[in-house]
Amino acid sequence: MFVIKLLIIIFSLLIFYEIYLAFNKKQIEGLENESYQDYNISDSSTDAMILAQQNAGNIAFLKQQVDDLLSLKSSVEDLTSEVDTMSTQINDLAQQQADYATSLVGDSTVDVTGTTYETT
Repeated sequence: MFVIKLLIIIFSLLIFYEIYLAFNKKQIEGLENESYQDYNISDSSTDAMILAQQNAGNIAFLKQQVDDLLSLKSSVEDLTSEVDTMSTQINDLAQQQADYATSLVGDSTVDVTGTTYETT
């Protein structure tokens, strides 16, 4: 009975810890590199040169992200062509199996009545 209570407490703590992490984690999904900086335009003392430098850094970061996406384009195209090839091969294989089954059984249907088999 003590072991069950201990397990309930442990699992409860794990659940509360995961909930805590879910609400306190400040992560944008898909952006592993946190070099993008949000703009703070509410501060009236922001210098135009600081904003320009921050803008240049953000543009470089976004360019890197787009370049990474473009590098995936060739991989996606390769996978698409492989899927098309495999689809064609699967359709051909299914047709070969259907042809083989037809050659074994024939085109005639079998009527089953009682214990005698009659072909039509």
